[in-house]
Amino acid sequence: MIFCMALLLASGTGMADDVIPLEYKHKKDTGKEFEIPVDVDIDRSLLGIHFRERVKDVNVSVSGPDGVVYNEWFTTPAARSVQVDLSPCQDGRYEILFFDADGNEAEGSFLKEED
Repeated sequence: MIFCMALLLASGTGMADDVIPLEYKHKKDTGKEFEIPVDVDIDRSLLGIHFRERVKDVNVSVSGPDGVVYNEWFTTPAARSVQVDLSPCQDGRYEILFFDADGNEAEGSFLKEED
């Protein structure tokens, strides 16, 4: 069994060309809908997570052929970008899920291919 540990890299700016589309859901029946302000892209084995504005208590989980390879809670006072290095992980289909305490979710999938 090969263990994959994704590494969080220093914050960056800008987005790669391969944008990952996200589907938004709202779990609580409050009558209002709120999108988690995030964009995601993949550039080779670097997964870019770009919070467009301040967020509070948003969980990010990435899973693939190796199981869960990244799981982190974010609270940011302003826009912030982080990169997750997936190069130690297997190639294949990955899922990314964002959720917050208000029941908002955003999810998407992407294909990690050999560099």
